[in-house]
Amino acid sequence: MITSFNFYYAHPGQEDAVLRQRLRACDVRENMGVPRGRVLARSAGGAELPDVIWEHQFDNIDGHHADMAARAASAEFEAIRAGMRKLCRRFERPL
Repeated sequence: MITSFNFYYAHPGQEDAVLRQRLRACDVRENMGVPRGRVLARSAGGAELPDVIWEHQFDNIDGHHADMAARAASAEFEAIRAGMRKLCRRFERPL
């Protein structure tokens, strides 16, 4: 199993917007026929922690690569990525 995490660190005051954008991304994923994943929002802790986390487990690294390719091929998902870049001060994707 491979677990992929997306860590989103919102610009100050944009925490709710980042959460809404990530949930929209999950809707688009679902419409594309790929799993939604799971979204978590920080409710306590310092600014050094991510405000929003998306996670999903893949059977193997090939599944992760196929998922990334499907997202890259979607203009709608790419628009969400572009919007997210404006809302975040930092992004990380550990596997």
